[in-house]
Amino acid sequence: MIKLSKRRYVFFFLLFFIVLYLESTNIVGSLTIGQLWKGVLVAILMIYAFKRFHFKRKLYHKMSYYYAFKVLINSNIFYKPLTNIVYFIKYAMISLLIEYFKNKSTKLICSILFLLAQFIILSSIPYNLGFLESAKSTDDLSDFGFSNINLNSGIFQGIHAAALTYSFSFLVIFYFIFINKKYLTKHFYHSKIYNILLLAISVYSLYSTFARTGYVMFLVGWIIMIFTNKNLSLRTIFIFLSSLVIIPFTLVFLVQSNDALRARLFDERVSGNQEVGSGRLDIWKSSIENWREGDTFELLFGIGDDILREKNLKKIGMAIYSHNQYVDSLAQNGIIGLLLYVTMFISILIVILKRKHSEFYRLTLPIVISYIMMDIFQGGIWPITLFIFVLSLILIER
Repeated sequence: MIKLSKRRYVFFFLLFFIVLYLESTNIVGSLTIGQLWKGVLVAILMIYAFKRFHFKRKLYHKMSYYYAFKVLINSNIFYKPLTNIVYFIKYAMISLLIEYFKNKSTKLICSILFLLAQFIILSSIPYNLGFLESAKSTDDLSDFGFSNINLNSGIFQGIHAAALTYSFSFLVIFYFIFINKKYLTKHFYHSKIYNILLLAISVYSLYSTFARTGYVMFLVGWIIMIFTNKNLSLRTIFIFLSSLVIIPFTLVFLVQSNDALRARLFDERVSGNQEVGSGRLDIWKSSIENWREGDTFELLFGIGDDILREKNLKKIGMAIYSHNQYVDSLAQNGIIGLLLYVTMFISILIVILKRKHSEFYRLTLPIVISYIMMDIFQGGIWPITLFIFVLSLILIER
């Protein structure tokens, strides 16, 4: 792995923290620092990919390109084309990141993953201690009667971005500390005690987001990571079974002692309505109905993001996307979009299952399955989560 002195470690962490902390700060007009650095990154990756373009790629890599170009073509292109261009850039990141990192060394990729996971967890500490306050967002508990509680999203702009990233960070550190120690050195930031502390902080940070999708990703990913070991030791089995007892009891204790958490988990709203998954079933139904009401072009190519949000506003009173990537792929990008997206993930799973003997199998499979869980219950593109997903995918090919 990359060897950093303490000074460089602190320097790169502070740089990471400052960039994300100032992400929503406007530079000129409505242009933010986040949009600027992401735009520069995309431009660099596009130039790199263009210079090294060739047609021999894995099926999932081709599908990621096809899907990115597909999101440009739907009814929204005639209404608000800029939205389609933004979505193209977001989904092109999958292909561009694969293109850039696929020839990088395994040690470098492992180092980037490990340090990024550490920096993410370290960034939550000032917020957990109350030194900094999370960004205000629409993610609050006012609908549940707890308007005075500001959910802890840390350095991120929303609780879901935070929860998804914390869960992935936990999986990465757990893998390198307990499963594949081959890439660790004697550097201070590879210390087992230090990283166990970070794991504990990540669990607390994840808990304080109150984001159920993050909880699901964490539990599903961790269980898969444990049980994909063909040679389970008695110690590992004991630790896992103990965890299966401790976690439910801890959850019951937290639910009983924290009214806000209970209301959030079980959708106990002040209105008296208990909507499953924050009304996700109604949102999915509305999005599918809006797609079915379209013409032949829209059935094949979709109605796009802005039009879907406007139709959902009229139908269910919320200008919202589907909170399910597969429903969104269908509604926004039609049958063609859904087929491309599903084919991409099926081909990814085939690649992983063919490499059960890879040293990174127990890292990539949990992350990919957790990503699929995210797609089912939340959807959307979350940059850092996507970055970890892509790097783990590249590693399984080694």
